[in-house]
Amino acid sequence: IPVSAQKTFTQADFESNWKILEHAFIAIYQGQPTQSMSFETLYTAAYTIVTRRWERQLLKNVRTLLDEILPKGMEITGGDRKVVERFLLDYEKHKYCLERYRDILLYLDRYNSTQTSKLPSIYDIGISAFRDSVINSSLSSSIISITVTDREERTVNDTLIPDSVSVLNQIGRAQHEKERSQSLPASLWNEDTFPDDPNSVFYQIFEEPYLESVASHYADRPLSDLSGIEYLQDVEQALQAEQDRIIMYLQHVPSAQHGLKNRVALLLRETLLKPKSVMDRLLLGKKSEEGNTEKKDEDDASLFGDEFDMGDGDDHLGIWLHDSRTEPLSLLYNSYLPLSECMSTIRKALKAQLVEFHTPPRKVDMDIGGLLELQRRINEFMKGPFKGDNSFEIAAHDGMKIIVNRVDGIAENLATSMHSLFKQAKKEKKVSKKGDEEDSKSSVDDEFDELLVLFRESVVVPSGRRTVPDTSGIAARFGRFYGILSVKVFRTEADLANDDWNSGFANLVHD
Repeated sequence: IPVSAQKTFTQADFESNWKILEHAFIAIYQGQPTQSMSFETLYTAAYTIVTRRWERQLLKNVRTLLDEILPKGMEITGGDRKVVERFLLDYEKHKYCLERYRDILLYLDRYNSTQTSKLPSIYDIGISAFRDSVINSSLSSSIISITVTDREERTVNDTLIPDSVSVLNQIGRAQHEKERSQSLPASLWNEDTFPDDPNSVFYQIFEEPYLESVASHYADRPLSDLSGIEYLQDVEQALQAEQDRIIMYLQHVPSAQHGLKNRVALLLRETLLKPKSVMDRLLLGKKSEEGNTEKKDEDDASLFGDEFDMGDGDDHLGIWLHDSRTEPLSLLYNSYLPLSECMSTIRKALKAQLVEFHTPPRKVDMDIGGLLELQRRINEFMKGPFKGDNSFEIAAHDGMKIIVNRVDGIAENLATSMHSLFKQAKKEKKVSKKGDEEDSKSSVDDEFDELLVLFRESVVVPSGRRTVPDTSGIAARFGRFYGILSVKVFRTEADLANDDWNSGFANLVHD
């Protein structure tokens, strides 16, 4: 269009053509016939405005018109379902009208697509207007209220929530197109309604309120009527139920399922597992009173201080360890694994409960056989329920050090047991030389290795920790142990002097 022609197109000319379009747009939205205005007439009016470079004013007028004719909010009586149903109907009607508008303003969208500084499409303008006029906190409350009813009745209310969530996601996606409006004046686009997150409507109207409703529902979950294992199972069932509910609600928005499921899972664990009263019950078998939460780091049975005195419950971490119950131990570990701040407390409780259940007054001094059996059980726990977690293995063996060092005469008992194994090994070696059985690693070797581990536990102090009153006690214990073996083994069993065990023992002494 020549510049001279553009200059001759005045405000009055624009208003004349806009009146034609405005009358048609209102009639379309109200469902009235537009036979009096041919499509050619409407298309020509829009074409004239755009070619005279008044397209920005045209977009602004379209937005202003939509703001006027769109329903304001969800002021509907009849309950939450009526509100959501009306929202879905209004959205479908709005999309139909936008398609008609786009047909009339087709040249405008084509023109915009060729420009370096792209203007928003009519569809983008329309979705933005619908979002600002129709979507509000009342709609959000109605949607969440239906999900609350579903949760309480353990049902999913047909397709109402999935469809409404899908619409919210569509609007959020369209909202992301706001980058195309950067060249528009602030009067045309309200920048406050465009947060950086492309799914802002989805988050604000559904996800955040939904998370709040989940937290509120599970906040007062009863604990007193359930045993420890029952409570952990109940938590897992609640997690699974919420995961299934999210899959159903977001069936039309699969890309959003993973993120919401993770947030709900973490929220439930923090709500149901993290409270002090719950951890006291599961770890110590007691109900703790609210108060000081400071934990003392001491290497004895009162590891947690007065606040964490052992309770009298019969279904908690200590019992599960004592009775080798792998199912609740696995449940405990897996349930708390995402809560890294809680895992340190569980490790301390593991160490404290091992000591509590295997030293007086709970249990008389253990003999070597009992210590070996406990050591084997700990190893099984580490491979099974605790999945080879190195931090849990360290905590368990720190507890084992305390148990071993509290056994009276541990040095003498270990030395005597090792002497017996040397004698048994000597007999097996003679049998092997006669060819009666193959010379291979036997159960005696395995038990000797286990005794060496107990020996290490009895004389090695963990770095930065104190397991016995003083280091001179360790030296005395080591001296008695080595002295007994020197007399009973190394001076009397010379034929074993070059045995691999002797070499291994020498290496251990060097360590």
